[in-house]
Amino acid sequence: MGRAERLLREVAVAARSGWGRAAIAAVAVLAVVYALNLLLAILQQEATPRAVELDGQVIESPFDAPALPRAALLSLMFWHGVSFDVDVALPPGQLPFGTSLEVSATVTLMLGLAVAGYLLFRAGAWVAARGAETGWLGGLHGLQLALVYAALVFVLGFLAGFEIPLPDAPDAPESVSVHPSPLGAFGMPFLIAALAAGAGSVSGRLRLASRPAQLALAG
Repeated sequence: MGRAERLLREVAVAARSGWGRAAIAAVAVLAVVYALNLLLAILQQEATPRAVELDGQVIESPFDAPALPRAALLSLMFWHGVSFDVDVALPPGQLPFGTSLEVSATVTLMLGLAVAGYLLFRAGAWVAARGAETGWLGGLHGLQLALVYAALVFVLGFLAGFEIPLPDAPDAPESVSVHPSPLGAFGMPFLIAALAAGAGSVSGRLRLASRPAQLALAG
């Protein structure tokens, strides 16, 4: 068997194995990240007013106590730099080409991104340490974790959207709806997880591969 054929076989074996561990790690990281965002949502609700007054009209916050889980999902999307589509519904006749105005925006919370990246790095090292591959082949388990993680965030993105009803006023928007971009809800988490978990899995396997040599030198 040639070297190239042997390498392809090792890659195929590595790609087929480890999906269960990757799924467990992805769920665990996402659960921790969501729990942190839920805690932040609770603290933010206690520190902010329930409603604001604008031109004599009272606008209620869309994130009351029952909506805190959705607020946590929204914050989770911010942690991963997911772009959001903002749809402003306008009264008929306000726009010559339709009845709504759509805007895309991206907000990234760098501290949250750092926390998620660190957790994914550690998860990638954990997954790779339980595999049989050595060296850079362990990085494939990081990609497996990234795929599962991004798929989970993608699904959660459909639950993170919300709508802000506005009070009736002449020539004023009727409502504002905000929802994550489906492409961004998968693409950005996958990119972040692939870099972080991939680096963690490679470093974990390189550390294990160098341990026998370290033990031999120590002996």
